[in-house]
Amino acid sequence: FVDNPLELAGALLVQGQFAGLLKRYAEANDIVSESLDLASKQSGVNSEGISAAHSVLCWYAVLAGDFSAALRHGEKAVSLIKDEAPCPAHMNLAHAYLYNGRFEEAKAIYSRYLGQSFETGSSWNDELRSDFKRLREEGRDHPDMKKIEALLATGTAAVGSDGKRAN
Repeated sequence: FVDNPLELAGALLVQGQFAGLLKRYAEANDIVSESLDLASKQSGVNSEGISAAHSVLCWYAVLAGDFSAALRHGEKAVSLIKDEAPCPAHMNLAHAYLYNGRFEEAKAIYSRYLGQSFETGSSWNDELRSDFKRLREEGRDHPDMKKIEALLATGTAAVGSDGKRAN
């Protein structure tokens, strides 16, 4: 039995992530949402933790095909981030933009971080390839993914005819 609300929120978050690993995305979203609601009501919860939960919800919503929820959670996640370093929240928001027909906004985020690494040391490019592979495996192929993969193939952000970075 867990009597500390923050510990319970953490346990729910882990449970939600397990549901996601089992490809039960609607259930994962429900559990992570419950975790987020519980954590948000507690004092002393940092915005990074809330941002991370919204980012997870964004990812599961994309996988579940609930693109409006993905956009809502992705925008909230990024709004709580203090710096502009590459992180999962940025990538998940780009995915949400992509699936909501907002290609230019998605492309701007994808391009901005090409060739960079996450704080953990993993490569933005590798994580993006991995996400696209997973999305396709889940039946979430999108025609604009090929355009982003063309950017990945060059390893750099798109450059316009004037030689300047085009975002």
